[in-house]
Amino acid sequence: MAADAPGRVLVVYSSQYKSQADTYAALVKQRLGDDRVLMSEAGSQSSIKETIKTHYNEPEKLTYVTIIGRDVDAPTGSHSGRECDNCYGMMSGGTQLDLAVGRISGDIDTYLNKLKNYDSKSTAPWNKQAYGTACNLAGDEYSTATTVMSNLQKDGFTTDWKKATQTSGSASLSKMNAGLGVFFYLGHGSGTAWNTPSVDERDIEGLSNTDMPFFEIDVSCNNGGWSGKKCMGEALITARGGAISTMMSAPTARGTMCKCYQRKAADAIGTGAASRVGMVYLTGLQKAQSEDKDDYMLEAYNIFGDPTLWLAFAKGTPLSVLV
Repeated sequence: MAADAPGRVLVVYSSQYKSQADTYAALVKQRLGDDRVLMSEAGSQSSIKETIKTHYNEPEKLTYVTIIGRDVDAPTGSHSGRECDNCYGMMSGGTQLDLAVGRISGDIDTYLNKLKNYDSKSTAPWNKQAYGTACNLAGDEYSTATTVMSNLQKDGFTTDWKKATQTSGSASLSKMNAGLGVFFYLGHGSGTAWNTPSVDERDIEGLSNTDMPFFEIDVSCNNGGWSGKKCMGEALITARGGAISTMMSAPTARGTMCKCYQRKAADAIGTGAASRVGMVYLTGLQKAQSEDKDDYMLEAYNIFGDPTLWLAFAKGTPLSVLV
């Protein structure tokens, strides 16, 4: 697995979004330095793979890939059968994740503006607030929620979570608007919505937390399926309010590895094992995979947002940020 370090980032962009890719690259250069950003106009899936492989094998290595545009192709997971951006990050064979791959698609300009205004050094109290909901599906969801919140408390978070049967979507939206560093969801999804409790894309578009975007840790079905349509993952990052990043499953979420991932991602935050968006997600996935192997779920997830971004609530200091 790639280290939680500044690293180099390859920006792969659809030709129609070259200006947005240039804007994104400029933002990353401000944080990481001019020599850390590589650019590549997207071609075929095989050509994208080859470009990634070439840069990964260079002495300077490669740590991140950011894809700009929904029409940039991705592999199909051999186990999940769905679009799999994570598959671009499997450099050493099998399902080992060696790179953090994030996608910015949908209303790209709105997300870039959100990214531009995100303060990785912010100490505002809302950054250390966490809230979530859990639906009892297989019997271990409530214990998962308890562990997630306990792990976040290691990083000084004030936490709260509710059983889906005892709360509402409007309550979740109210918490988001008040300011959250982390939002946790464990329940049913339908591609364009959380269903337990109900929050859909229109609700997300109506959020007013425009200067308080949250990091989202998710288990829901189908909400990460970006191919050919807007999905909940896109809605979350491209709404003026909403999330700075999320990672969601394109196919039906299954088994227990996905819940193990939530616990491990929260632990990575709480212990300081990972501090950047992509590395929190990858650390959670890889540790879950080592304990509860499920190649299907490893391939199921897609990251939406900038994988290089240092999270404001993370332990330590973003020393790579240029000031």
